[in-house]
Amino acid sequence: MTEQPGRCRICGAQSPELALAGLPGAFQDTYSLYRCRECSFVTTHPLPGEDLLLRYYAPDYWVRGKGRSRVFDLLFRARMAGLMHRLQKALPQGARVLDWGCGDGALPALMRGKGFEAYGLDKFIPAKVSPWLIQGDIGDDRLEKGSFAAITCFHLLEHLSDPVRDLRLAFDLLAPGGIMILEVPNISSLGFQVFGTRWQPLEIPLHVNHFTPASLKYLIGQIDHLALEKAATFSWRTSASSIVLSLFPKLAPGDMRRRNRGRHPLSWLLAYLFLQIGALPFATAEAALNRGEVLRLWLRKYDG
Repeated sequence: MTEQPGRCRICGAQSPELALAGLPGAFQDTYSLYRCRECSFVTTHPLPGEDLLLRYYAPDYWVRGKGRSRVFDLLFRARMAGLMHRLQKALPQGARVLDWGCGDGALPALMRGKGFEAYGLDKFIPAKVSPWLIQGDIGDDRLEKGSFAAITCFHLLEHLSDPVRDLRLAFDLLAPGGIMILEVPNISSLGFQVFGTRWQPLEIPLHVNHFTPASLKYLIGQIDHLALEKAATFSWRTSASSIVLSLFPKLAPGDMRRRNRGRHPLSWLLAYLFLQIGALPFATAEAALNRGEVLRLWLRKYDG
């Protein structure tokens, strides 16, 4: 593979420079990373085709049910407590919320338990799992424009072949004054600088977009009437785990459940938890330097 990517999928410039080469996939596929000299956006090249993605997103990609122990669910609730508190302060009881890229549906289920009319949207979940989980894309006709008080989007933008188009479609679903919360891995993090190709959030080739603070803000700037209210580079949910999984990739919960017939052995779960506790000082320190593992933005739609 010698061809370079064409125009940047964020800013449209045609000025790529090679950042990393020879990154292996799982099916004898190989990729490179190219950085845009204009906006600093990093793209996986080539982009994987739909048929190949379906091989990566096997039917058991989102293992749930007996595979998610009570311990795991309690940890998830604890990590999302801050987000739930802020949403409950910002939104009225019963507000309609969409979790775009909901995966196994854990977050919309938690939101519904807090009194929100929450829905989950994901392209790679089984159809008809639940009446409030929708298999589809953000342009799905079942989603009414201007009908959601908030949209959460955790670790989805890095998967999209056209993030500008899809973010505009998501913005159209927000009611005036609505909130959008985005979170993506930060390729400008100290973690990437330390681990390089072993940095777990690279997830080649499922992650085709790799954002820096500058490129993510450039993306947001292309959406009219969308204002940035808050930015952070730390997440209780993923910052420490990114570091741990860069060191010990076989501890990934999804992989662990697939290797153990849908179960996550308690001993391995506790080991994973204690390693994350040990990684927290590094995760918080790099965030204090504005070089944390993630980029999280709080955005608000205002009237034009």
